[in-house]
Amino acid sequence: MKNKKLTYVLIPVVLLVWVIVGYKIYVKYVGGDDATVVEQGTPQFTKSKKVIEEFSLQANYRDPFLGNSISEPQVKQVDQLNMQRPDRLIPQPIQIQKPIVRWPNISIGGKVNSTTLILIGNRRSLMKAGDEEMGVSLIKLYKDSVKLKFQGEVKTFLIGESR
Repeated sequence: MKNKKLTYVLIPVVLLVWVIVGYKIYVKYVGGDDATVVEQGTPQFTKSKKVIEEFSLQANYRDPFLGNSISEPQVKQVDQLNMQRPDRLIPQPIQIQKPIVRWPNISIGGKVNSTTLILIGNRRSLMKAGDEEMGVSLIKLYKDSVKLKFQGEVKTFLIGESR
């Protein structure tokens, strides 16, 4: 019984909402042509004077890093004798030239698991990581290349490449 009473109350409310929506649509598209425009004179603007305020900054606040307040910059007296002495010059760093390393003819034949075939000069050898042959040591073995070290210099060779 409660549901029937609620239905009888809600049906008129829903109809009222739809009538209001329909009316607003009707007024927007059909009605509203009879509005008249009343033209008034041009508006009068008054010019206001700009007031310029002058101010100065007081930079006497505490320095957040040093913990004391900032004061006038202090000019340090420079000793003229120290400026004229030539022994106060900063020495230039010495550039050390690396010795030129002449690599032997190296050819990488192929790779099987963790072993690779390397031709050093005219000598073939099977090497694993950490092995050394004729001064050439195999540092690391990759899928497509090997990293070799000779007399402190490191180079990477592709498999199938010869230098």
